[in-house]
Amino acid sequence: MAQTSERKTDIDAVTFEVLRSAFEHTADRMSTVLQRTSFSPIIYDMVDFSNAIFTPDVDLVGQTANCPVHLAAMHFSAEASLAEFGVATLARWRRLQ
Repeated sequence: MAQTSERKTDIDAVTFEVLRSAFEHTADRMSTVLQRTSFSPIIYDMVDFSNAIFTPDVDLVGQTANCPVHLAAMHFSAEASLAEFGVATLARWRRLQ
């Protein structure tokens, strides 16, 4: 399980909304790209997937609700991925893309 740290952040409402909107838009674009480039009819016809963006502490910052049943389990999947591979391994994989 990922370790969390106590952080206090003071952020004004406008900055918060701009950042929230940017993360939501990014997750929406991820969904659009996945759906348009998929070869699987389950993805491009049934839209049976969801996307989310998490911090390294597995805090949700943006998500799409393509298939809402996935959203409840997504946090646990992200935690399991971090437990299995670690942040450093996942970050290294991202740089290779």
